[in-house]
Amino acid sequence: MKAKRDAEDFSAVVEVLDHIKELQHHDLKAAIELATEALVHFSTERDSEDFRRLELRLAHLTYLTGDPEPFVKIAETFVDPRHREEKRLQAESHGLLGIYYQNQDKPLQAMDHYRDASRLYRLLMDRIGMIKNLISQATCHRDLREFRFARNLLESVQDGIQGEPGMERLHICAVLELGRLSYATGDYAMAVLRLGDALHIPGVVEFPNVLGDIYRELARIYQTEDHCHISQAFLEAAIAIYQENGYVGKAQSLREEFAAEAA
Repeated sequence: MKAKRDAEDFSAVVEVLDHIKELQHHDLKAAIELATEALVHFSTERDSEDFRRLELRLAHLTYLTGDPEPFVKIAETFVDPRHREEKRLQAESHGLLGIYYQNQDKPLQAMDHYRDASRLYRLLMDRIGMIKNLISQATCHRDLREFRFARNLLESVQDGIQGEPGMERLHICAVLELGRLSYATGDYAMAVLRLGDALHIPGVVEFPNVLGDIYRELARIYQTEDHCHISQAFLEAAIAIYQENGYVGKAQSLREEFAAEAA
């Protein structure tokens, strides 16, 4: 296990930002603590783009615990045209707003933000950011029942990054989304197969948030097929992973979803 790092261990805001973005996939609570500490430690740089990116990141991490209001307010501010010269800040804000609106069942609004994020990341020559938002666009196509567009985009992304160093998490996410797509089209056997493939991609356990998502999808599939005991096992595994890693909001929404379906 890596030693815990404090804000004073970093010489620049951009360094702590990169660490926080990686840390949040493993330990959300630690990421929030570090971001909060960093805002104080680097307070003399509050007029910089990187400091605003740090404020955005903390607001989004707080949203993941179940409190969306501060995040939406700050992100909407940062996509305002007056910040148009701060392309990375705007790219990150659009991408995160896409996630928010998709969670609000507003795929058209989410799609607009994902497309803006992809365009800006392309201008920044940031391939990881661009691909992440292409995967997210595919999820909007799925939500809009544009299944062919979704599948083509996901398979194109998967083919382009499979086996590429540094792309492990995005590869897992692409396969997970292909599983979700199969479930949405009613092909439950293929959905289970895809999700099983995602579970066997090397390094999946290093990304507990994504691992929890895979278990959540398996719980949904087995519930649909009336395999209640199997579904319950995956449901409990997903909730445990979310809770252990600080994703309290996801754990609660998952509980509520299954409770509503059982009622």
